[in-house]
Amino acid sequence: MKIVWLRISLVIFCATQFIGGAFAQSRTVTTEANEPAVQTVAMTDLQPFLNKIPAGRETEYGFRNREEFLRASVETPVQVFTINPDSMRNGIDPKGNYLIPLYEWRVPVVVDGEFRSLITVSMVNNTLKTVELGGESLAKEMMIFWGNEHAGCQALLRLYQLQCDFWILDRYGLGLEHGEFYPFRSARLVFSGLSCSTAHPCFRAEIYPQIKRKFEE
Repeated sequence: MKIVWLRISLVIFCATQFIGGAFAQSRTVTTEANEPAVQTVAMTDLQPFLNKIPAGRETEYGFRNREEFLRASVETPVQVFTINPDSMRNGIDPKGNYLIPLYEWRVPVVVDGEFRSLITVSMVNNTLKTVELGGESLAKEMMIFWGNEHAGCQALLRLYQLQCDFWILDRYGLGLEHGEFYPFRSARLVFSGLSCSTAHPCFRAEIYPQIKRKFEE
């Protein structure tokens, strides 16, 4: 399924596909990057971004009609992490740290208890800004983990070079590096031999060597 996004004119380190016109968004908050601040920015900018969706194209962004916009709210932000291919070039250290936190968050947009889309909030020049709206299919996959009511720290691993995503769950407070990795559909397409699924996790001992091999292909 094609992921459709609305975005402002801003250069972001991202390898996703965008359609729709660019538009300026003036509402920003300069603050420490934490979940409440990110969520406030996303909620403040939600209606202006929704109203920029062209009439007749609501379903491309995860909505049935424009009336649903009025019932839309946002959920808890999820921080995005990535891995630098160069960090694995000389092998994988069993005790090494490879996850790089980005100043970027995906914030689920919720209507009637369902995840319909995602707002992306990024830190730009020390200012939190809403920069994108879209990602209907990814939002639906993320909802699976909210439904499971997992405890612990959660994050999104985005491998930009491979254009795929994993959900990471640190269930026992050992750190995300030692957490559970769940592949989204994009990752299952790239890593066809994974033993894990949305119901059964992989761990770094399995997934990191496979990520390294894919980086080197």
